[in-house]
Amino acid sequence: MLGETLLDLKKYEEAEVMCRRALAGRERTLGLLHRDTLLSVNNLGVALCNQKKYYEAEVMYRRAFVGAEETLGLDHRDTLLCIYNLAGALRKQRNYHEAEMMYWRALAGQGKSLGPGHPHTLRTTIKLVAVLHTQRKYNAAEIMYRRAVTEGEKALGPHYRAALNNSNFLAMFLHARESNALDKVSLS
Repeated sequence: MLGETLLDLKKYEEAEVMCRRALAGRERTLGLLHRDTLLSVNNLGVALCNQKKYYEAEVMYRRAFVGAEETLGLDHRDTLLCIYNLAGALRKQRNYHEAEMMYWRALAGQGKSLGPGHPHTLRTTIKLVAVLHTQRKYNAAEIMYRRAVTEGEKALGPHYRAALNNSNFLAMFLHARESNALDKVSLS
């Protein structure tokens, strides 16, 4: 509980210490696969990731994901959060291929359980788009950008900040893609 509060306050070093204590206590009293233990594993991953300890965070997120999938199922919101966090740690380590696979997995589950216009689903879509764009998968990125804009506006309205931000991202993406195409033409 204190670890989560420290995470909210962005006191990540202190949060890491408290998350480790909470994890040790929960492992001892609840077992390795209890939902609260897995939440502690995930929270420790958050503390580590926010300190740029991406490999250590990845290890925690993988552990939380495997445990949550086994005990709660693949489409449970806790499992989906673990997948999303794991994808983020992989992206920070520039492991874009695996990050992309994890974002697709999270997106499939969130689309089923939360719906395509839910803020968490939209957030995952935008993160996926960034990974696709980084890998120069521009067509797939554009399709997903457009989906995020459409679903965001449908669910949240055209004046909702996230929908507007997604529209801005799409405009920037299309401009970057057009510039890239012009660069290729001028090099020919």
